[in-house]
Amino acid sequence: RALDAARTAQAMNGDRPNAAAVYGYLIEAGIQARQGHRRETLEAVVQSDKMFSQLPTDAALADGIHVPEYFLRWHQSNALTAVGEGRLSERLRARALELPFAAKDDVGRALLRLDQASILFKSNQVDQGCHAIVQAWNDVPDEFLAGQIPRRTEEILGELSTEQRRAREVQGLEDLLRSYTPPASTIPGTLDA
Repeated sequence: RALDAARTAQAMNGDRPNAAAVYGYLIEAGIQARQGHRRETLEAVVQSDKMFSQLPTDAALADGIHVPEYFLRWHQSNALTAVGEGRLSERLRARALELPFAAKDDVGRALLRLDQASILFKSNQVDQGCHAIVQAWNDVPDEFLAGQIPRRTEEILGELSTEQRRAREVQGLEDLLRSYTPPASTIPGTLDA
């Protein structure tokens, strides 16, 4: 159903450049990437870029939401990482990180660094992959080290080969991550550990 919704957004306004279509292509890229469809992911990324480059500067969805370049590059990089396109994703990740919005998006910035770690591990650059994970965790306030960041880290470490898992750097990283204690809940009515 999500893919149908993405394609509906792409078809809005026909071939005329519009923000909804950009979002639709980005959603499709993410879906195709998670399903392991490399060619379809690349096609959706290219189409999102093409549509974004043709948007008028005042283009927005009906509710007034614009498509920031940071959002575009973040999602393109993430989808390309998921299908193992290291060189392409690195260029887009670097662009996303240099945009001003990156400084305001602690979680998004950390997830981009974790995507970088994933690519590094896939190219057997174990030490650099471990460093990227540590950097991702160190770059965000403790309250953000719950949810997406630990889940993505666990996913990356779960994909390592047996040989990579035995590496001294990975063992040290896993020890460091195990030593982390998430902050006590700040939700009223919950018990603090």
